[in-house]
Amino acid sequence: MISQQSESHEEHEVRERAKRWIARFAPLLDKVDTLELAELHQKLTMLQQLREEGATLLPLLPTLWNFDDFEIVDAVNSASQQIPSIESELRRQLSLVSPGDPLGEVNLEALQEKLSEREARQELGLDISQPVPFVLEEVFRLLTHRLVLPLDFLDSDGLCLPPFIAS
Repeated sequence: MISQQSESHEEHEVRERAKRWIARFAPLLDKVDTLELAELHQKLTMLQQLREEGATLLPLLPTLWNFDDFEIVDAVNSASQQIPSIESELRRQLSLVSPGDPLGEVNLEALQEKLSEREARQELGLDISQPVPFVLEEVFRLLTHRLVLPLDFLDSDGLCLPPFIAS
């Protein structure tokens, strides 16, 4: 009888711990596009705490055998699987709210595009602050959209000419 009571007490503790974990997790599902800097940092801190607590809570969930516990177990399992995507979303928003924040997630594709543009300007000897010449903008647009060029856009060397020169 004593072991049955201690199991029941352990189950109760795991159940309550799981409910508290879910209650703390739920606000992380709210939209992030209106959050300010301090709120984003707070949510990232909470997410890290939930990740750590979840690592010790998940192995205990199989002790919950009651039919009523299924929803709790399922919610904790589903929520813990969403932590990486929520973290990424928070970090992307943080980089928009506070560019350069070390906790922000940089859009590497956009960064690489900017680096390539700077490198191309340097190769052409253009000042970084000058606007991109129309010819280069047109070539870049065509190359990035992988458009098929009509033959009249090519000069005798096979180089792409802008529309106002090709006609």
